[in-house]
Amino acid sequence: MAIPLASLRVPPGATLSLGSAGQAGFAFEFALAMVIAGTMAFQGSGGAIIIPPGTTLSFSETAVYTGAAVSIQTITPSGEIVDVTNLASDSIPTSIAISTDGVPTVVEGRKTFILKINEY
Repeated sequence: MAIPLASLRVPPGATLSLGSAGQAGFAFEFALAMVIAGTMAFQGSGGAIIIPPGTTLSFSETAVYTGAAVSIQTITPSGEIVDVTNLASDSIPTSIAISTDGVPTVVEGRKTFILKINEY
């Protein structure tokens, strides 16, 4: 099924489940901006999650990944499959961005930002 989403947000307490048992991968067909603050769960047996050029994937401090370790890959405009990073329950990057020409940027590690509001 192809659903062209522009953005997807998984709030804390919610789960985005990808794939199905016995499946060795999952591919997004359309570029989108994803913010994961809840759980991203991969139901397959490993393999890869393929994200197209123009996609951004951000993991907040509260994000959790469950399931088999997978490779995050993209496909360049020329059709080449490129390994971007790995995703496992103990290794979640802060963000992954794929430019429209297929060039990946990965920010590793988690960052916490504190917004302080002063009342006057």
